[in-house]
Amino acid sequence: VETKPAAAAATTTRTPPSSKATSIATMAGVSTALNEMTSVGWSNLVLIVVMLAAGSVNTINTKFQLQTCAPVSNEYQDLTECPEGGEKKYDKTWLNVLFMFIGETSMFAVYLISEWQKRRAEEAKAAKAHALEEEDQQIKVSFDLEDSADSTQEAKAEVPFYTFAIPAFCDVVAMGLSYAGMKYMSAAIWQMLRSSIIIFSAVLTVFFLGKRLALKKWLAVFIVTIGVVMVGCASLLDTEEGDDTSVFGVLMVVGAQGVGALMMVWQEKLVTGKKAVPTTKLLALEGMWGVIFTSTILLVMSLIPGDDAGHFESAPQGLAMIARSWTMVGLVVTFTLSVGIFNFTSITIAAKMSTVIRSLLDSARTIIVWAVELIVFYGIDEGYGTPWKPHSWLAVLAFVVIVLGTLMYKEVLPLPHFLDFLDAYDQQLESEETVCDDEKHVVVPAQHRGVQDPAPETALTIQEKSLSSFLERNVRAEGLEAQLLRRCLVKGSTIVFICAGYSGKRFVFERCHALGIKTVVLENEGSWAESLLKEGIISKFIHVDMSGTTDQIVDECLEVLSTLGDDGITGKAEGIVTLVDMSGPIVAKLCQELGLPGHDPAAIAMARDKHATRDCLRRAKLPTPRTFLINSKNDLDIAAEVVKFPAIMKPVSGAASQGVMKVGCVEEMEEVWTEIVTELRETVSVGGVPFGRSTSNVSGIKSAQVVATSVLMEQWLDGDEVDIDIVLSDGESKYCALTDNGPTVQPWFNESWGVCPSMVLTERKQEELMDLSIKILQAMNFKNGVFHVECKYTSTGPQLIEVNPRMGGGPVHEINRAVWGVDLVEECIFASLGIPARPVIAKAPLACVAYNCTNAEFSGIVDEVPDLSKIAAREDVIWAKVCVERGEQITGPEDGMPTHTVIFMAKGDTPKEAFEKVKKFEAENPVTVEEGSLRCYKRSVTASLGSV
Repeated sequence: VETKPAAAAATTTRTPPSSKATSIATMAGVSTALNEMTSVGWSNLVLIVVMLAAGSVNTINTKFQLQTCAPVSNEYQDLTECPEGGEKKYDKTWLNVLFMFIGETSMFAVYLISEWQKRRAEEAKAAKAHALEEEDQQIKVSFDLEDSADSTQEAKAEVPFYTFAIPAFCDVVAMGLSYAGMKYMSAAIWQMLRSSIIIFSAVLTVFFLGKRLALKKWLAVFIVTIGVVMVGCASLLDTEEGDDTSVFGVLMVVGAQGVGALMMVWQEKLVTGKKAVPTTKLLALEGMWGVIFTSTILLVMSLIPGDDAGHFESAPQGLAMIARSWTMVGLVVTFTLSVGIFNFTSITIAAKMSTVIRSLLDSARTIIVWAVELIVFYGIDEGYGTPWKPHSWLAVLAFVVIVLGTLMYKEVLPLPHFLDFLDAYDQQLESEETVCDDEKHVVVPAQHRGVQDPAPETALTIQEKSLSSFLERNVRAEGLEAQLLRRCLVKGSTIVFICAGYSGKRFVFERCHALGIKTVVLENEGSWAESLLKEGIISKFIHVDMSGTTDQIVDECLEVLSTLGDDGITGKAEGIVTLVDMSGPIVAKLCQELGLPGHDPAAIAMARDKHATRDCLRRAKLPTPRTFLINSKNDLDIAAEVVKFPAIMKPVSGAASQGVMKVGCVEEMEEVWTEIVTELRETVSVGGVPFGRSTSNVSGIKSAQVVATSVLMEQWLDGDEVDIDIVLSDGESKYCALTDNGPTVQPWFNESWGVCPSMVLTERKQEELMDLSIKILQAMNFKNGVFHVECKYTSTGPQLIEVNPRMGGGPVHEINRAVWGVDLVEECIFASLGIPARPVIAKAPLACVAYNCTNAEFSGIVDEVPDLSKIAAREDVIWAKVCVERGEQITGPEDGMPTHTVIFMAKGDTPKEAFEKVKKFEAENPVTVEEGSLRCYKRSVTASLGSV
């Protein structure tokens, strides 16, 4: 479809409609409203009737209270205003305001009920989401995401209670002035004067919220202003000569609307801001603050001298008047109830029906109030209501003008034909703003992602920009529907994996296949991942020599990727990922070269260099232990003096706990340092994975070529160790979960067990650890992705062990998915494509999960392995895996890093129950080993990696 260039489209104006078309549009607007009102159904019709009744009762009741006489004490001197002796008219303005706020607090019950219903609905949604099959499926996505986004934002970010004091105080002042002004006019005139709030709201919207108001809306505001002036004139002209109170009353009511508009602007910020607040909660908390403020005001007024039994306003006398008059009791009770009912029905109707209906209902309320006042005055009791006055016709005309202006402001009625140029001008300005806004937030299509900017002839049109803006907005939303949308967006994408890691990572590629991703693996020939191509799980396996230096591998990968997609099997690389620590720098450089989303190479280098990580923490004033970098044997004595004992010695960069050892005294230092450096120099890395010593069967790059042989000595950290898995998006944490880690097997720090949620740490300690982990990632300048951070809660507080800028290995993926319903694989894929992360997180743990890794107690040959088929078949068991084979040589802690022989992972009702379950499985299913000493900690690294 041929489209106009952006500049031309921005200046296009619509054809002015004929006067006949304008009349038809006007009639159509009202007709649509009437049709909607007649087709809303009985339940909504009842709501409309109840809202009109409650709103009208509220206004009429307030006026009737001011006209009601009630018995008073002898403290009052002037009792001439009532025909009965000993009575006085009830004119307790601020006591009435207090009753109004008491009625408003009833919305708290409505809020609690709605939250309960919402929580049940979200739990049902979450259950549905986690029950989805992990296979290819057609997903129907709803783009109406605002409800789920709002509810998630509310759950994650609460507005402080004191924030509601500001709009509540404005409401107190506004209602106090407004009720005081009602004394001097009829309820209908009072209701019409309240329309002046549109004038103040328009001004504040422009100057405080920074929004542009269309010219046609300014015209509507001008029309409302004329109507309000006419109402004021009608009220003043019907005032008895010499009575200036009407002027005072009009000024108070109009001034109250100015304060009320300020309240509405503040409310809009609370309801639509980043920490969106439900309307019911807003009204309830404002009601609570209103009760506090009004009670304080009444207390102060009781201390100020006046003509109300010696006080400016006496609340005790007001309560006594109510208690002595059944009429007043009925009026106050119905008033308080009507406030709550009106608020509830207004919110419900606002959620279900259009602005047109709400505008017409507001107008109908004024008509009802005026009609009731006339009927009561002429047909029931002249002491109540209002008569028809000489200038009431002017008030009627003013009412028509105000309604016309209000309907135009709310865009219910279109502009007349001769003013159509205003609408055209507004549309032109809006188009120009939209183009500018889209240029800031445009989402570049996949074919342009990661390559040079599109040529001028392929520049995005306004239509494409609008679609991009739409996707940008909705893809950043929260909730299940938004997550399904993100899954749809990755379908058909081409993701490149640099190194497949060990075979235990198979689940990653299976998940990518289920998401419809075209997966490409760049790896050494002979990798286990080649079998994935034969099974159809990945789209391509490309041989790349991973035995070179980082720069050599990057150059070869760039050459391979330059022709990727030419055969039509896949597209161009749209995201690059690795599951291996040592391949992190390769991926970061590739992403930088190709312009794809990825980590800053400097941040990756900092995470790989533990000494640089500690320096970063010190600069950010975050807790860090004593450390010293040992570059040669000559540094050992200084390191011992600085760090003290016990201490940890480990490679400044490494993986899989390679070369990490504890040292207890000076005498052990040289031997431990020599072992670590020797291991680093002789270990071969293949595809970024430490793979043992170089032999005729294993060729690769010496670890010393990609990993510094410097050794970091750091203070031994006591306390409980934890794993913390984090998802960052735009530098902010969108998910953070903590898992207990059992004591590691010394001196190799090999993993033993884990539990999630924590059964060891208090909630406060968990929050401290997670907060520290997030701050560390932010200090290191990480912005997006999945991270695995290891920490300890020590006797001096939370401390970092290390940062892994990748998804955690072993049981990490399964634990986060089983406990919190978060799939770290798909979050990793989203980050690689530049798609914002907004994982759907269960509000409460879906299960309590524990795992146990059995470490070989000594070296030897495996004699017998247990049959775990029955345990694996249990519903409460996630994993039951034998990691070794009969006849296999395994390593114990005396000879090197212990081999994991069996791994169990199971669910329980509590963390402790899950932990005890896996420990019981371990005790009942031993691996029999024929003991035999073996000095082979290099080979044991391979055994440990392969076992998981």
